[in-house]
Amino acid sequence: MKTITSLLNYYSHYNLMKIYFLVATQPNNLGDLLINRLLIEEISKYGEVYVDSYGLPNNFREHLYINDKIIDVEKFYGGTLKRFPPFKILHKLRKDNFTHFFKSPGPTKISFNKNSIALLFIYSYLSILKIDVSFVGIDLLIKNKVLKFFLDKSVNNILVRSKKNLEEYKFRTLNFNYIPDLALLYKPILPVVKSKKIAISFREITSNYSLFIASLDKLFSSLIMMGYTIEIFYQVIPDYLFNKRIYTDLKRDHVHFKEDLLWFNELDFYADKSFVLSNRLHVLLFGAAYQAVPIGYLDSNDAKVSKIFNIFNSLDLMDLVYTIPEIIDFQFILETYKDKCLRIKNNTEKSTSISNDLISSLLN
Repeated sequence: MKTITSLLNYYSHYNLMKIYFLVATQPNNLGDLLINRLLIEEISKYGEVYVDSYGLPNNFREHLYINDKIIDVEKFYGGTLKRFPPFKILHKLRKDNFTHFFKSPGPTKISFNKNSIALLFIYSYLSILKIDVSFVGIDLLIKNKVLKFFLDKSVNNILVRSKKNLEEYKFRTLNFNYIPDLALLYKPILPVVKSKKIAISFREITSNYSLFIASLDKLFSSLIMMGYTIEIFYQVIPDYLFNKRIYTDLKRDHVHFKEDLLWFNELDFYADKSFVLSNRLHVLLFGAAYQAVPIGYLDSNDAKVSKIFNIFNSLDLMDLVYTIPEIIDFQFILETYKDKCLRIKNNTEKSTSISNDLISSLLN
């Protein structure tokens, strides 16, 4: 009986689809950790996912290998595509009949630098092996026509996370489509019970700081008069000093600062927040996943936050985006709070359904 069971297990393992996932991302950013984890978890429903997380710290890696179908490439094969030359791993992909290749979601800039050229070579080689290459949930930036031509020839699917990005490029052969940001796949485990709390987190604002802090000062005074508690935090390590500066400049009763980095095991920090105010995309979208109203407060001159305009426009949430020094109409937001919560809930559910269907179509 044991022999039969072993044979069945071996046969089942041998016939599982084999998917290679290359993690190339920022190791100190909770948003990047979560969107990688969510995509890996989703595609593991369809086969074995061999995750190449070489070079990332343990506190990032440990959250990626979450079920028996997710396998560490370095431990299993003793190598990585991140080290040159990559031929040892590419040989394994051919020998072991891999069918699909994915890379990390997030910003994807392709230019004439060493890393981009090396990756284009890998994608071209994978296409020769008839391995489907997919980019899912990315912001694509590619300006050179020659590089765009090679991308078109070597990649099968590119799903970008804003409709504006979709309008910026045309490809002849690859499947080019829109998918909502993968952070919206996240589903809170604990019940969401709201209180009069607002979470605030910002990446550094290098211009307009005096206007920004003056506007926040007025907002803090209004919120506190309405009975709200304000919690300032950060989920990207470089943001610590700027958020501490905000706290120092606006410190008063009912304003608190979370000294420690918010990381994966503390995501329920969002559970009791009614609102989230930020210029960080995934602070806003994690808030939305926890049914908090996400309010973007952005410097329109900062190219780094342009993706928030594009993604919120794609999600029909542009009425929740303000630009410095615009005054945030919090009274109006409160008056329409229930309607906004319902719209956010419907949008996140719709986004999850769209994402699940699109990812499934890449693997079936």
